[in-house]
Amino acid sequence: MRQITAEDVLLMDSSVAVKWFRNERNYDLARQLRNGYAAGKWEICIADLTLYEIGNALINSRDFTIEEVGEFILGILELEIAVFLFDSDTLISAIEICVERNLAIYDAYLVALAQQENLLFVTSDERLYRKLAGMDNVIALADVQLANEV
Repeated sequence: MRQITAEDVLLMDSSVAVKWFRNERNYDLARQLRNGYAAGKWEICIADLTLYEIGNALINSRDFTIEEVGEFILGILELEIAVFLFDSDTLISAIEICVERNLAIYDAYLVALAQQENLLFVTSDERLYRKLAGMDNVIALADVQLANEV
């Protein structure tokens, strides 16, 4: 378990953010992270590619209309969550991580970004989390413990 406090800055992947809109395992915890951010209890950020992944996951779920998916993406932007834009140095670091950990390049990019920016990478993708075992700045959503109930 890892307690999330005001000092933490969380880099979330799409597997967590999708739970803001779909009632999946750990849905309540994902929404509490979002609500805690909105209440100023901690910081959340995402990479720009995460917006595409969220849109893709929601469209492919077939649970929502195109219009709803668009509204959800705009809603994320309205939260004023910091969005990291593509960076070539991060990509170079990601390539190394991709090979070392046998990851998809987009997952490795998020890990590299978290390392470079001193962020806590949060994922609910259990397979990805297992591949990242032993990394200090990586946490599974299921292992998040909130410092203050939201």
